[in-house]
Amino acid sequence: MLYGHAEIRKKIWNPINNGRAAKKKYAVVTGSNQAIGFGTVRKLASNGIMVVLTALDEKMGVEAIEKLKECGLSDLVVFYQLDVNNAGVRGTIVDPEAMRAAAAAGIGRDGVGVNWSEIMTQTYELAEVCVKTNYYGAKKMTKALLPLLQLSDSPRVVSLSSGMGSLKVRRFFIFLASHQVVVSIFTS
Repeated sequence: MLYGHAEIRKKIWNPINNGRAAKKKYAVVTGSNQAIGFGTVRKLASNGIMVVLTALDEKMGVEAIEKLKECGLSDLVVFYQLDVNNAGVRGTIVDPEAMRAAAAAGIGRDGVGVNWSEIMTQTYELAEVCVKTNYYGAKKMTKALLPLLQLSDSPRVVSLSSGMGSLKVRRFFIFLASHQVVVSIFTS
C-alpha cells in the first residue's frame, strides 16, 4: 500500500511523550526497494526498528513491501514514494508536526552499477545525474531529516553504497567521484 503524508504521520510518527520524542527507533531508507537498500530495510525491521521504505517507482515499492510481508515484517515497514532529486516530494515526508512528534534515523542508499566494458562511455549528462542523486540527494535528505534527528537520543545518518548496484545506466567512474563527495559530507 502506498502511504500518503497523513498515513505516514499516523503510522510512524508517535505523539510527544512528556515533551520528549518517543524512544522507539525509526529509519528512513532511500532507494530501498531493491539490493542493498532492501536488505537494509529487512535487517532494520527484523531488529524491531520502524522503517519507511522509499522508492522512486510506486510499483517497485509496493512489490518490496509484499516481499517483506512474506517475512512477517510488514507491520514495521511502510512505503513512501520518494525521489531524492524532487524537493516537492521530499518536503511532504518531513513536516513540522512529525518533527515535533518523533525521533528518527535517516539512512541513505546510493547504489550505482558497474559495467567494465562501458567504463569510458560516460557523458557529462550521466555525471550530472549521478552527482545530483548521490551527492545533492543525500545532502538534501540529511538536511530535511536534521530536525527529526535532533529529537533523538542517538541520531545517526548512515550512507551505504556498493560498487555493484543494479541500475541500467552504468557509470563506474562517475559513481566513484560522487561517492567521494558524499563521504565528504559526513567527514567535514
